[in-house]
Amino acid sequence: MDTNIWSYLADHDAVDELYRLALTRGVEISVSPTIVEELRRTTDLHRRRAAVEAVTRPCWNRLMPETFSECLEIKLEIRRLRPEWVIDRPNLLEFNRLRYDWTKLKNGFWDRARRGVEPRVTDESVRGDRELALAREESKQIRQRLSKTDQGVGDTPIQFVAGLPAPGTPGWAGDPVDYWRLPSLAVVRAELLVYASPYREWIDCEIDIGCETACKTFQIPGVNSVQ
Repeated sequence: MDTNIWSYLADHDAVDELYRLALTRGVEISVSPTIVEELRRTTDLHRRRAAVEAVTRPCWNRLMPETFSECLEIKLEIRRLRPEWVIDRPNLLEFNRLRYDWTKLKNGFWDRARRGVEPRVTDESVRGDRELALAREESKQIRQRLSKTDQGVGDTPIQFVAGLPAPGTPGWAGDPVDYWRLPSLAVVRAELLVYASPYREWIDCEIDIGCETACKTFQIPGVNSVQ
């Protein structure tokens, strides 16, 4: 459910009613960490505490972060198409430690958020705040640009929109591709360039992204890559 719904439920003290209704109807309610982070940005302290308390209850189905799920899919595709990138004997110690922080009932992400423990400032969080500000500014500029023209946003479903990667993109045969692949490639490529990125945290323990062919594919500077 969207953050607006959680805020509404908290404002009207209806969270317990929602839980009882979900049990009665056999409905499982899932919560993503992104919802928690968005609610943490609520400026009103009382409303923020109530909404975060509502969304972090252990009775809900707590999802892993979206990056974790995305990286699972990326690793599956790499195993299918680029098995030579896979590390034969991966060291999963740090991977398991990170995953456990998202799944444990006490002293993990959900418990810290519920107790109002603010996340510490890191390079990743600073970068995330900067990207959020840029995204909001870009959205504002797009709305302003559209308001000055007669051009609508269109009603073509996204599955019928295609795009062309930049010439020379590794692995591209030259035909139009699903449009969503272009921003996906841009995001993953940019994240793999950042050592502290969560993408690298979830991927590089199992995938040798520093090998020559991976560096060429994602254009990552590496000791074995061709500069």
